[in-house]
Formats: sequence, structure tokens, C-alpha cells
Amino acid sequence: MNNNDDLRQMVERLVREEVRRRYLLKRQEEEEFYAELRSLKSQMTAFETRQKIDKKISLFRSIASIAQVLVPLLAPILLDGGLPVRTIEHLPIKEFKTLIEEHLPILDILFEIEEVPKQEPDLEKPPN
Repeated sequence: MNNNDDLRQMVERLVREEVRRRYLLKRQEEEEFYAELRSLKSQMTAFETRQKIDKKISLFRSIASIAQVLVPLLAPILLDGGLPVRTIEHLPIKEFKTLIEEHLPILDILFEIEEVPKQEPDLEKPPN
């Protein structure tokens, strides 16, 4: 019996060691997987953040180019309201947008293009 007990203990020890080894290996694989997942998530977040920044820069450049055109056009109109041109040029984007929205009817008038009706040649009258 002693030999059987020794054999059984040895088998139990080997099984425990193998289970422990497999558990540690599985745990290591999981840790590596989650580390890679965190890294990918971080890279993705950085990429998305960069895209958002690029969009904001593009929007700011668009607003700045529009402002370069509109400030000279709006200056005479807005100066009547007592707002100096320097103030207009240095308005924060939100306030500039509000200012533009308030004056859209005036801008519509400024940019309105009268369509001249195209005259069809009168086929009944001979050309001069």
C-alpha cells in the first residue's frame, strides 16, 4: 500500500503542477491579450483625437478665411452700430458666428444677384 500511496501522491502532485502550469500559461495569455487590447484602444483613441483636432483646425481655417472676406464687407454696416473693426477682427468664433447670424439679412442683400431675364430672340421680327 505504501507504494500505491506514494504513486498516488506523485500523480496528484504532477496533476496539480500541470494544472497550475496551464493556469499560469492561460493567465499570461489573457494578460498579453488585454495588454494588446489596451494598446490598440489607446492607439484608436489617439487616432480619433487627432481626427477631431484636424477637423477643428480645418473648421477654424474655414472660419478665418470667411472672416477675412466678411470683415471688410461688414465693417461699414457694423460701424454704424458703433462696433469698431478691431473688435470684429478679434471676436471669439462663437460671438463672430452670432454676429454673422444677426446680420444675415444684410448679407443676403449684399450678395443678392439680380437675375436678368434672358431675352429670347423674336423670330417674327427680322434682326436690324
